Amino acid sequence: MGGASADVIESLAGVIFVDSGFNEDITFQSIRPLLEPLITPQTLKLHPARELSELCTQKGYIKKKNVVFRENGVVYITVEVEANGAIHKDTHSGRNKKMAEKVASKKVLKSLKEYLYNA
Repeated sequence: MGGASADVIESLAGVIFVDSGFNEDITFQSIRPLLEPLITPQTLKLHPARELSELCTQKGYIKKKNVVFRENGVVYITVEVEANGAIHKDTHSGRNKKMAEKVASKKVLKSLKEYLYNA
């Protein structure tokens, strides 16, 4: 949930909290039905590196160890997966290792999902 939606929920919770005499239980019971449909196991997004790792485990794909190198203050990371003999690989740069890994993993994940869809 982002921006304006979060602000509306927060404002509503504040009003209910004050009107209920600062009762946390009443406030939570009132707000919970609004929040429950927003976050479910199906809507929760995993970090791309974790999602990629789980997909590899589930399908028996070989996830190679990430290759990381730095050059002129920029971090480069290569993420590679072998799926049934096909190589899915991306190298991405970023300000830090986490950002580079996230984008590279996302691209490899997209490639694998397209591969699975077309298989």
